[in-house]
Amino acid sequence: MGKGLLHGALERLTRGIQHLTSLLLAVMTGLITWQVFARYALNRPPSWTEEIALYMMVWLGLLGASLGVREGIHIGVEMFVARLPREAQQAIERLVHLTIGAFGFHLIWEGIALCALAWEQTSPATGIPVGWVYTVLPLSGLLILLYSVERLAGAAPSPFAG
Repeated sequence: MGKGLLHGALERLTRGIQHLTSLLLAVMTGLITWQVFARYALNRPPSWTEEIALYMMVWLGLLGASLGVREGIHIGVEMFVARLPREAQQAIERLVHLTIGAFGFHLIWEGIALCALAWEQTSPATGIPVGWVYTVLPLSGLLILLYSVERLAGAAPSPFAG
């Protein structure tokens, strides 16, 4: 797969993930607002909104972390790295993305195992299988791995370029 094809496919995937995270944030905000209103104004809060909002927050955080890998916006020691020669900067960047990719693979591997273990459990308020909630682990791991490969292939702009 060429750099252009990989970059184009991941660009479309990224836009979809951005839309999904925006939707999750909007729905989560609406649920929490409804929860607070129902609790204090109606004195009758729904039992399921807090649980669903919590699950949405987990999905939002993990999908957002994968987008952070794509955009190169995770915390780094750029002040130190920027003082190094260009070759050292490139070597550090490769090492960082190899490490991030390994973490993505670990999320995939352990996330699948956790999903399998939790599939028979149901959440207390909604009754949905907890395995569904945990599917974000292998999904975000796959995204992190793909975005790391994209960076290693040089298809994504470097956070050190400038």
